[in-house]
Amino acid sequence: MRRRAVKRRPWPVAISALLILAAGGLSWALTRGGGASPAAAIRRVYWRTLGIGAAPLRLKVIDARTSQGVPGAICLIGETGDRVETGAGGIASTIEVPISPDARGMAQDRGWVTVICRKDGYHDAVRIGVPMHAGQLTETEIWFTPNGVADR
Repeated sequence: MRRRAVKRRPWPVAISALLILAAGGLSWALTRGGGASPAAAIRRVYWRTLGIGAAPLRLKVIDARTSQGVPGAICLIGETGDRVETGAGGIASTIEVPISPDARGMAQDRGWVTVICRKDGYHDAVRIGVPMHAGQLTETEIWFTPNGVADR
């Protein structure tokens, strides 16, 4: 006897997200930080629907030689693809990111994210495993090393 393949459909998650939006989830998402763009707000509602924890992240990019902030650096959050640019003092605006638990069975309210930063005149900087806790602001520093003559 042949068994029928069970088709999994994504519509229950989509319906849940729409219900949360209708019940005020969008206002919750817009007030949680990470920018007020509609795409970011919908993403946060989607994470909340799936039970994925989220937390605010603030980055500071520092020049390793002068210990001064680096304005104009572009930072990419690996898990979401969101980009932020550092302003005066090398500090980027706060962004809301999902918590990605590791494969070792860590709790859903703790996890790590990956941050990649770039700016002309500096070596690219990658920070793998920035520890995060759901609902708590994480501030992390990324140190840039300027390109030198020996790097050519």
